[in-house]
Amino acid sequence: MLTPEFKSGTSSDEGRTLLPSLAAQLTGDPDTARDGFERVFKARKGTHSGDVADVLLGNLLIQSGDPAAALEPLSYTRGRCDGTFAGYAAHLEWHVLIGQDEKERASKVLQ
Repeated sequence: MLTPEFKSGTSSDEGRTLLPSLAAQLTGDPDTARDGFERVFKARKGTHSGDVADVLLGNLLIQSGDPAAALEPLSYTRGRCDGTFAGYAAHLEWHVLIGQDEKERASKVLQ
């Protein structure tokens, strides 16, 4: 998972603030975390770093009480990736949809 592409997304360069954003989330600063995850995703969209940021953003949005907003990044990652990223994104997306009583749509997410 720590490919050169992923490592470049963890530096403190502009648009590459994945680890500081994760640290912000873990230390109780969700606004900074959200901003950072969104910036990394936009700057690194289509890379492993962008995928990680997208899943972390979806997870953060669910935790901070905005599950509807989490659907977009999670759905994107689920559709773009395979393996662990897609599985975790689908798992989170499924929980959101079940919470919205969209059982039919939720069942399709896990297929």
